Amino acid sequence: MSEDGPLEIARAAQAFNTMASRIRRFLTDRTLMLTAIGHDLRTPITRLKLRAEFVEDDELRNKFLADLDELEAMVSATLAFGRDTSRREPMGRLDLTALLQTILDEAAETHPDHAEAIGFAEPPPAVTIAARPVALKRALNNLVQNAILYGGGAQVTLEAPQPGNEGERLVTVLIEDDGPGLPPEDLNRMFEPFVRAEVSRNRETGGTGLGLAIARNIIWGLGGDIRLGNRMPHGLRATVTLVC
Repeated sequence: MSEDGPLEIARAAQAFNTMASRIRRFLTDRTLMLTAIGHDLRTPITRLKLRAEFVEDDELRNKFLADLDELEAMVSATLAFGRDTSRREPMGRLDLTALLQTILDEAAETHPDHAEAIGFAEPPPAVTIAARPVALKRALNNLVQNAILYGGGAQVTLEAPQPGNEGERLVTVLIEDDGPGLPPEDLNRMFEPFVRAEVSRNRETGGTGLGLAIARNIIWGLGGDIRLGNRMPHGLRATVTLVC
C-alpha cells in the first residue's frame, strides 16, 4: 500500500505493509523448511530401502518396502510443493484447449481401463490464455488424476471466455467425476497441505494429500481460482477459473 497521505493513513499503511511483509517471510520460511526436511529425508530413506532388502521374511520385507515407498512419495510431493510455490517459470501465451487435450490423452494412455470415461464432455472452444505452461499442466493434471482415481473417469468442460468483474476476460474449466463426492465440510479443507478425506478417498488409492494444495497454489499464482463442489446425485466437480 502507498504510505503517502495524512499522518494517520500513512501510519496505518506502514503497519499494514509491515504485517504483509512478515506474513510473506513466514510463509517463505515455512516452505523452505518443509522443502529442506523433505530433501534431507531422501538419503536415509534410500539406506532403509537397501537394508530392507536383507530382511529374510518376504511378507515383512514387502511391508517395509511399501511403507518406504509411501514415505518417498510424500517426500517427492513435498519437494514439488516447495518448487511450485517459488513461481520461477515465466509467463507465456498458451493454447488452453490443446493443453487440456494433451492432459486427457496422456491420462487415457495411463489408465486404459478408464479411457472411455476420460475426455471432453462437449466439443471445446479454442481458448488462449497467459499462464505458466508447465505449472498449469501440473495443476490441471492433478485434478484430472484425482477424478480418475476417486471417480473412475474425468469429464472436462471448457467454457468460452466471459467478461470478469474488473474488465479482464475469464475462462472456466470444469473437471467432473462420478465418484462418491466429499462431505460438505471437507470441500474447502481438501486444499490444505497433507489433508486427506476419510472413507472413500484414503491413502490406499494413492496420493499424499498435496495434489490439491499444489493445484491451488499454482492457479492462485496465475490470478485464478479453484473450487470443489458435489454433483447430483453423486460425484465431484472442480471448477477452475483462469484469466485470459
